[in-house]
Amino acid sequence: MSPLISVIVPVYKTQAYLNQCVESILNQTFSDFELILVDDGSPDFCPNMCDEYEILDNRVHVIHKKNGGLQSAIRAAIDAATGEYLCFVDSDDWIEMNMLTILSDSIRVIRCDIVVYGFIWEHENKRVLSSGSSASSGIYYNDQIKSKILPTLLYNRGMSKVSINSSRCNKLIRRSIVLENIKYYFENITTGEDFLLVFPCILSSSIICLLESQYLYHYRIREGSITHTFDQTLFKQFEQRMDMINTIAADKDIKGLDDQIDNMLMYFAFYTLQNLRTRLFIDKKRKLIGYIREIVKSVNIKVPHNIETSNFTEKFFSILIRCRAVTIIYLSCYIQELISILRSKLNYAKR
Repeated sequence: MSPLISVIVPVYKTQAYLNQCVESILNQTFSDFELILVDDGSPDFCPNMCDEYEILDNRVHVIHKKNGGLQSAIRAAIDAATGEYLCFVDSDDWIEMNMLTILSDSIRVIRCDIVVYGFIWEHENKRVLSSGSSASSGIYYNDQIKSKILPTLLYNRGMSKVSINSSRCNKLIRRSIVLENIKYYFENITTGEDFLLVFPCILSSSIICLLESQYLYHYRIREGSITHTFDQTLFKQFEQRMDMINTIAADKDIKGLDDQIDNMLMYFAFYTLQNLRTRLFIDKKRKLIGYIREIVKSVNIKVPHNIETSNFTEKFFSILIRCRAVTIIYLSCYIQELISILRSKLNYAKR
C-alpha cells in the first residue's frame, strides 16, 4: 500500500548535517510516509550514510545517481515517489518532530492540494520565525485563490511579502499536481529554481491551506551553500525565469500578472546589483560597468513609475535604473560596500 506522504531529500556534500536531517524525519510522530534520499554523486561519506539508513529503516529508499544538480536530484525522487503527497527537506536542514502529523491532519480533513507552513531561519547566533506567506491562515478555494492569493503571488512591495513564498521546503503538495507541472522545472535555471515548481502548482490547485503560525521547518543559513554564493549569470537566469512565468501563465490562461511581473523584474535588477557589490574589489571597473549596463537595458523603463516598495534603497536604485545612470549605479554600489566594510571593522574593533 502506498504511503500518504513521500519525503524527498536531495543529498550532496552535507555529511556534517545529514544525520540531524534524517533523524528528524524518521523520528516523526506520524509514520505513514516514505523517505527518499537522493545521493547526487556526493563525493563525501553521504552515500554510505544513506545506505546505512536504508538498511536500518524500511521506510527509507536510496537513489544513487551521477551528479546532475539539485533539480535533477529532485526529479529523480519525484519519479520514484509513491506517496499521495510530496514534501521536500534539504539535507542540511531539519523538521519539527510533529510536522508530518500536523500536515496529515490538514489533508485528511480538508483534502487540500497544497499545505503551506512556516520556517524557522537558523542563523549561527539567532533564529528567526517566518510564516512563509503574507496571506492569513485559512483555507482558500478556487475563487479565493484568484482574489486573495494571485494578486500578490509574484510581488507585494518586494519579494518578502508575497502571498505565498516560492520555496518548496515549506509546502506539502499533491503528487499528481507536481507531476502535471514538472515540465516547467528546468535544470538550466539554478537561481530561484523552486519557483518554477511551486508557481505552476499553485495555479493548478483548487484548495490551498495556509498554516501561518505553524513553524515546522528549520532552515539552516550556511555561508557558501548553493543559495548564498555569487553567480555572474544571475540576472540572465532571472530573465529566463520571467520568460517561464509568462509561458506558465499563458498555458494556464492566467491574466492580470503584467504589473507584478514588471515590478518583479525591477526587484531582480536591484537584487543583482546588490549581489554585485561582492565583486567590486575583485573585478575591473570596466567589466562591472558593462555588467550593470546589460542589467539596466533589460528592465522596462516604465516600471519605476509604479514601483511598489517600502525599501528606500530599492526605490533609489529603481530611479537610477530608469534614468539609465550606469556610472552612478556603480558609484552607489561602491559607496554601499565601503560603508558595509567599515561597519564590519568597527563592530570587530568593539569586541
